[in-house]
Amino acid sequence: RKINKRIFTDKDQEAFAKLSGDSNPLHVDKIMARRLLFGSPVVHGIHMLLWVLDCWITKKKKVVELSAINSTFIKPLNVGNEVSLINYSSNDKHEKIELSSNGVVLTKIDFVWDYCNKRSSSFIKSNNPRKIKPKIITKEKIESESGEIELYLNIESADKLFPNLVRYFSNLQIATLLASTRLVGTRCPGMFSIYSEINLLFNDYKISDKLKYRVAKYDSRFNLVSMQISGPFVTGVIKSFIRPKEAKQDHFIAIRKNVKKNEFKRQSAIIIGGSRGLGEVTAKLLAAGSADIKLSYNKGEDDAKKIVNDINSNGGSADYFN
Repeated sequence: RKINKRIFTDKDQEAFAKLSGDSNPLHVDKIMARRLLFGSPVVHGIHMLLWVLDCWITKKKKVVELSAINSTFIKPLNVGNEVSLINYSSNDKHEKIELSSNGVVLTKIDFVWDYCNKRSSSFIKSNNPRKIKPKIITKEKIESESGEIELYLNIESADKLFPNLVRYFSNLQIATLLASTRLVGTRCPGMFSIYSEINLLFNDYKISDKLKYRVAKYDSRFNLVSMQISGPFVTGVIKSFIRPKEAKQDHFIAIRKNVKKNEFKRQSAIIIGGSRGLGEVTAKLLAAGSADIKLSYNKGEDDAKKIVNDINSNGGSADYFN
């Protein structure tokens, strides 16, 4: 049964990145994301999860907190694509919800909840987290990663994205979920991460004022990282993948070795989409054979400029246009 539909925009992503502190390029950098695994920015998994909870909680009219939650992010949602929220099971404070796009299930969410009084959360910082550059952790060192991160919740910023949650949901649990995406996207695995699954149990034991984490297992077969987390009234496991690094093509000098110097002499070529991928390689190959090249770009002007400079500074002839 479809409850709601949504298209996440670039502005939505920027606002959530500011609120959560997870500004991983996979989610907010349109230029870099073109070279990454999914070809364009994808919506944060926790952004979708909090949106689902915000839609679900509208009928409650009382303060609610989770007892447990498991969310599996099966496939990504590219920014600009429509997603549908489907509530397919509800039984005695136990909910199961799916998100789908174009008939494909993207996310499965299973949670248990109850009415409550809001817990004290004076230790949560009221500003947005400071923007930091995501860490790059090698696979050789990933197993020894551990640490702790502070909890943040800027109520004014959160209210613009999730007004129902701010009014009727545990602020501590919102801050914990926000911290989890900052952990994955900027700390561990960091730069080359994909959030896969979160499984949390909420309890009465306040381990600390911060969210502690440590890598419990790294499965090199699948590049799968499992982290144990604990913090204020919560314990659980977060799983994430280490994704492939951005694709980079060889420099012009290296490619030139594969082409005869005058193989394409007195020929001109326009390369559509020549600022990356196959277009970039084609432009360099033709220029290496003495063709006169013009390559086009849509968004990646800096990439196009670097390619043209690489070609021209090493004996080729190239230009770019939009």
